Amino acid sequence: MKDDTFRIELYLAEKYYPLRIKRSKEEAYRKAAKLVNDAVTEYRNKFGVKGSDLDIKDIRGWTLKEPVSKNTYTVIKIQTGSGLVGYGECSQLSPAEFAEAKRIIIGTPVTSFEVVAPKLSHVTTARAAINIAMLDVTGKIAKAPIFQVLGGPTRFKARALAPLTGNTDQELINSMNRLKALGYLAFMVPIPTVVWRNQGQEYVLATRNRLDALRAAGGENTDFALDGSNKLTPGDAQMICEAIENFHVLFFNE
Repeated sequence: MKDDTFRIELYLAEKYYPLRIKRSKEEAYRKAAKLVNDAVTEYRNKFGVKGSDLDIKDIRGWTLKEPVSKNTYTVIKIQTGSGLVGYGECSQLSPAEFAEAKRIIIGTPVTSFEVVAPKLSHVTTARAAINIAMLDVTGKIAKAPIFQVLGGPTRFKARALAPLTGNTDQELINSMNRLKALGYLAFMVPIPTVVWRNQGQEYVLATRNRLDALRAAGGENTDFALDGSNKLTPGDAQMICEAIENFHVLFFNE
C-alpha cells in the first residue's frame, strides 16, 4: 500500500511541532493552526499574556460514580499560567496513572495536543481526558467551537441509527434489510465474536469483511458505525481502526 503521509513542521503558539500527516489533511491542519495562532496573538495583545502563560501549570482530578449503574469515571481539570481552565473525562484512573500523566504534561503548551498524545501512549485512558481538556482550552483561546478549530464540520445532518442483530454476516444483512424497509439508513454493526484476548490479523480482516459485505448489500447511501462493546484490547482496537479507516464509519464505539 502506498504511503500518502508526509512530514511537516507545524507552527503553533510560537513553537514548531514535527508531525506526520496525510497529504489530503494538510490544508485542514494549516487552517486550524492559523485560526489558533491568530487567536493566541489577539489574546496576548489584549491581555498582555506571555508565551509561558499558555503552558499547563496544574492538573487536578476527581473520581465520580454514577448513582444507578455504579460506573466510575475520572474528571480532570487543567489550568494554564494565564488562568484558563479546561475539563476532560475518561474511565477511572489509578493514582499511578494520574501521577504519570501529570509528570508528562506539566509545562507543556496547552495547544500542543498532537505532540502530547504520543508521549501518553502508555497511559491511554488519561490521554483521552487530557486531549479533551487541552482542546477545551484551545477553543476558549480561539473563541471558536472545537469542530471549527479542528478543520470544520464533516456532516451537516445526522441519521437515525438502528442496531443490527445477528451473529453471522448474513444475519446482519437480513437485519439491515428489515430496518431499511422501515426507513433506516444508518446502522450500528457488532464486531465478530471475540474468542481470544489478542485476536490478530485474521480477526481484523473478518471485521473489515463484515463491513464491506454490509456496504455491498446496503448500497452507498447507507452509513455504519462499529460497536466494539468494550471487548477488544487496545492493540486489536488500533489495528481495526487502521483497517477500516478508508471505509469511513460514522464512529467506532470502543
